[in-house]
Amino acid sequence: MTTEQEALEHIRSTYPDLERWSQRAETAFHAAPGSKLAADDEDWKVLPTSQLVFGALSAAGDHLKAIRAHLDARTLFPFAQRTLIRTATLSAAQAVWVLAPDDATKRLQRSRIVRAEIYEQHLKYLNDLAVLAAGNDPNTTSLVDHIRRRRDEHEALRATTGDAGRFNATGIVQQAAAAALGSQAEVEARSEWRAGSGAAHGLLWVAFNRPGTQQSGPAADGGLADFAVAGSLSDIVNGYLLAWHLTGRGWRLLDQRSAPVD
Repeated sequence: MTTEQEALEHIRSTYPDLERWSQRAETAFHAAPGSKLAADDEDWKVLPTSQLVFGALSAAGDHLKAIRAHLDARTLFPFAQRTLIRTATLSAAQAVWVLAPDDATKRLQRSRIVRAEIYEQHLKYLNDLAVLAAGNDPNTTSLVDHIRRRRDEHEALRATTGDAGRFNATGIVQQAAAAALGSQAEVEARSEWRAGSGAAHGLLWVAFNRPGTQQSGPAADGGLADFAVAGSLSDIVNGYLLAWHLTGRGWRLLDQRSAPVD
């Protein structure tokens, strides 16, 4: 088992990448004219593929840096850091999943699935805002109409190719891990993803049989006992490194797809 010190050293070794990715995220990104990604962007110019993946990679790095901020402050959490890892993992996985295929048709299909999810979830949020506004904010009403129109136009585009694919977070993480690390990483990636989801939803099983969980009192006659739960670097290091690997692979794919084609 990895010790706490070894886990810390593994995580700290990624810090130069976190800084580099953070700097990249501060500057607007545009695919080079004549590149494969520039061609992909023509599919839906108002929310192009390049911006979907750039935004996702920026979000991934943002969450990884938040974990670093915790560690720099010498603060560990039994649930929150797994939640940050979960978001970093899915954010980076989206970028890898969209960009990994060499086949442009496959990239566009996947980009449309991610975009459809963005429109759908944004519209749900805006519909709630509209209820809260109770018709007193014309800007909210106008924005709801605008996003609904974009969603409908995008669905019409998807219908032209018979694409009815849905956003499946677990599948995206698993397939992205296979693309970045090989098929042997699929099960471990899925396991880490599920642990992060459990933490994000406040499900107590995440704390069971973990390095940071220790019995804090004597067992009663029935075998039940009190336990104390604390954060542990050895518990999160694999998930952290998965998110880091996916983020790095995503940035490399972004550079590859956005380079001019000879």
